[in-house]
Amino acid sequence: MKTDKLAGTAGSTLLEVVAALALLGLFLSQFLPAFTQVAGFQGQMAAETEALLLARGKLEEIVAGAERGREGRFPAPWAHYYWSYQVERSAGRLVSHRLNLRWRGFLGEREVTVSRLEAE
Repeated sequence: MKTDKLAGTAGSTLLEVVAALALLGLFLSQFLPAFTQVAGFQGQMAAETEALLLARGKLEEIVAGAERGREGRFPAPWAHYYWSYQVERSAGRLVSHRLNLRWRGFLGEREVTVSRLEAE
């Protein structure tokens, strides 16, 4: 009968596998919150960029006369954005257009304001 000299030395023991899984779990428990925070930050930045583009576009529509309203919501899929518009005329023939856009984001109520100054 032939005996295997490597019996018992090949492969990993159950204790080694459990220790490796414990180390992996410890590693992931420390770094997963950072990954989720980065993902949340990216989502927030995407929403703010989208809001800024919508606000600039709406302000241009209002100044050009294509939009007559002073406040409202955007159509789907941007219905969660609410906008309001203000105009101020100064004695020096300057006109200040301001559009405020609000929405509910990851960190609560968010807001972006864009403005435009022009001479009459």
